[in-house]
This record gives sequence, C-alpha cells and structure tokens, in this order.
Amino acid sequence: MKNKQIIKELILIQNPSVDLSNEADFSSSFAELGLDSIDVMTIVLKIKRELGIDINDEQLSKLGTVSELIEFLDNK
Repeated sequence: MKNKQIIKELILIQNPSVDLSNEADFSSSFAELGLDSIDVMTIVLKIKRELGIDINDEQLSKLGTVSELIEFLDNK
C-alpha cells in the first residue's frame, strides 16, 4: 500500500491532470493516463532516488500499467 501511495504522488507531481481517483485507473497504461516516455523516465528516476530501487529499461518495458509498476516495487 505504501508503494501505491508513493507512485500516485509521483505521477501527480509529474502530471497533475492525471486522474487516479478510481481503482480501475491504476490498471491503465501510462499512455492512457496521458504520461509520455519522458514523464515515465522522470518517475523512474524519482523512484530510484526516493526508494533506492533501480528499474532498468528491460524491466520497465514489461511494466505497462501503474498496477504492474506498483506490484514490481512491492516485490523488491
């Protein structure tokens, strides 16, 4: 749950217009939420800085939704 809140905050900092008010929104792809590749890379860099978790390009390419990113972090 902690990672979910952190990711939600990082996404909203990066793009305040993203709507993550419903649980279903977390199953959306980054693109569906209006986040481009630069937004996602910025979020990944913040994850590394704030949580100490490095996500390489191969791992990131397998994380298509916000939920998948949260699950990845929960398993680290």
